[in-house]
Amino acid sequence: MSRCNAFSECGSSYWIMRSRKDPSLFKAVPDFCHDRFCVPCASTRQSLIRRNISGRLKNQPHRLLTLTIRHDSEPLSDLIKHLYHSFRRLRTRRLWRDRVRGGACFLEITYNHFSGSWHPHLHCVLEGSYIERSELSRLWLAASGDSCNVDLKFIRDSSSVINYVTKYATKPLPHSIIRDPDLLQEAIRALSSLRTIITIGSWCKWRLLARNTDDGWELFDHYNSVALRASLDDEFCSAIVSMLPTADPNTHEFFVSLNDDP
Repeated sequence: MSRCNAFSECGSSYWIMRSRKDPSLFKAVPDFCHDRFCVPCASTRQSLIRRNISGRLKNQPHRLLTLTIRHDSEPLSDLIKHLYHSFRRLRTRRLWRDRVRGGACFLEITYNHFSGSWHPHLHCVLEGSYIERSELSRLWLAASGDSCNVDLKFIRDSSSVINYVTKYATKPLPHSIIRDPDLLQEAIRALSSLRTIITIGSWCKWRLLARNTDDGWELFDHYNSVALRASLDDEFCSAIVSMLPTADPNTHEFFVSLNDDP
C-alpha cells in the first residue's frame, strides 16, 4: 500500500530551493518517489540520461546491438539471470574484447500472452570497431547456448543514438503487464535490486543517472511547510505561495520580492 501511495503522490509536492547568488530567486523541485516503475520518475530519468549521454557521444559513430535469448515459460527472474550471465560470457570473448571499447546496455522486458512467456532482452550502445554480424551471432550462440538472434545497426547520427538510449532506458513496463497483478508482481520481484542499466569497458565508471551537484542553490523548505507557515500569516511564505504559479515552465524558477526577508 505504501508503494501505491508513493505512486499516486509522486510529483504532487515540491521542495523550495533558494539561489545563493540572488536571494530573491527561488525554484520548485518536484518531490519524486524515484521508483523505477513510476511513470513521472521515468520522465525525469529520461532527461538525466539524455543530458549525460549527449556529451559522451560527441557525434561519433556508434553501433546499436540487441541481444535476445530463447523464449520459454521459465520464471522471469531465471530468464534475466540467464541473459545477464550470457552477456558476461560474451564480453570475455577475444573478438569482443578486441573490437568493443565500451558501451551502455539497457534491459527491456515484454510478455507474450499468446505463448505465456517472458521476453527479456538487452539493448546496447557500443563504441568500437566493426564486427561482422554473422561472427557476433556465432559468439552469442556460444555464450547463451540457446540463441543466435542478434540485431546490429550502425548509427552515425548521435541524436538517433540518444533517442534509442532514452527510449529503452526509461521505458515503463508494457501496459499489458501493469494491468495484470500477477505479472506485475513477478516483474517487481525479478527486478528488485537489479541493475537495469549496465555500463561496460571504458564506460564502466560513467554514471548515466548522475545528477549535477548544484552549488548555486540551497534548500529553503518543503512546500508543505511553506504553505503551513503562510496559513499562519507568515508574510514571506505567503509571497512564495502566491508567486509559485508564475514559475518558468522550463526552469521552475520564480522571483519573490519582499523587503522583510526571513
